[in-house]
Amino acid sequence: MLMRCLSAVTRPLVVLMVIGCFYTHSASALSITLSEMSSDGTPASTLDAVLDFTIVGGDQLQIVASNTTSGSDEFNINQVFWSGGEDVLSLTLITAEHSIVGDVFTSWSPVEFDSMVDGFGVFDFGLTDGVGEITPDVIQPGTNITFLLNISGACAVAQDCDALADFLSQASTNSKSVAAKFVNGPADPEDPLEEDSAWGASAPIPEPGTLALCVLGLSALAAATRRQAV
Repeated sequence: MLMRCLSAVTRPLVVLMVIGCFYTHSASALSITLSEMSSDGTPASTLDAVLDFTIVGGDQLQIVASNTTSGSDEFNINQVFWSGGEDVLSLTLITAEHSIVGDVFTSWSPVEFDSMVDGFGVFDFGLTDGVGEITPDVIQPGTNITFLLNISGACAVAQDCDALADFLSQASTNSKSVAAKFVNGPADPEDPLEEDSAWGASAPIPEPGTLALCVLGLSALAAATRRQAV
């Protein structure tokens, strides 16, 4: 009877663990999808973007910001924000390459620091297209911009910066991992006569130690399930 009870409890626990830990990364690369949170009445599911973070040579950060909005829910993206850990003191933009327009460095530099993002708090770093919301230099639907930045800080000196440990998992006052500004969208749900715009963000990323605990927990639960089946 006890084993049956354990089995009944273990199955939902396995499901919950998988839901809470379904996240993978390598030491040098990390991919984050937005569309989980919205700053206003705009449905979060329409605010689609992917930010791919890659550490290059241990002391440079590459961000590929892709606009994946489509159909009747197309938006432009003209700002992206993220945070860093104690080992990252500063970032300097080196290049910005648009997938269609080409070099857009002038439009997107310099890096912004300690920026307040409406509804989501303060982010350590940000990039903004300072030219305008409808210029070719913004990230239009189906396009992307590849940003390359120099990292200043302890991890860069040692050339061992990590995309997860030194950036998105670190605590900031907002508890969100990344955010972006979506503009020039369809009719605003709060004001149908105006074009919609909203901030979109992704949920917090677990710390590396939490990820390891998730893996250990899943392994233990799987082993317990196998023993119960015997």
